[in-house]
Amino acid sequence: MVEPILGTCRNVTVDNWFTSVPLAEDLLQSKLTLVGTIKKNKRELPQQMVYTKKMEEASITQGRQNTMEIVFLEIKIQDRSKKYQP
Repeated sequence: MVEPILGTCRNVTVDNWFTSVPLAEDLLQSKLTLVGTIKKNKRELPQQMVYTKKMEEASITQGRQNTMEIVFLEIKIQDRSKKYQP
């Protein structure tokens, strides 16, 4: 699917169905980068990246694995049953 852009130093954006560390490594060898959503239960993710902690409203976790940078952005969804109180 990405054959026409191999070696062009472009970015490929995917959803969590396609995102994986092996895919990112393969694309990087072809001079392509990958941005996508990924579920925390993927086996290839570094263990220190999947640590879940209590968070206030938003949490950003960042780490490196070989030539890749992994950034997790977690946003706490507010209970929609509560009324907004300024």
